[in-house]
Amino acid sequence: MKAIIDVGSKGAVFKAAREQLAQKERSRAPDYRPSFESARMLFAELTPVRLDLLNTLRDMGPASV
Repeated sequence: MKAIIDVGSKGAVFKAAREQLAQKERSRAPDYRPSFESARMLFAELTPVRLDLLNTLRDMGPASV
């Protein structure tokens, strides 16, 4: 599973959901896809501390929660 961050229109959420369902039907863990309507909304959520956390997680490689 990967995390993919999308910036797009409201309709893009439905496309991503269809893709996730297709992945699940193929017995593959669906990707985690948070979606934002604009870059402004994305960066309001991705504070510097959260970006540091994402960088640390990426550097660690695959891990379990």
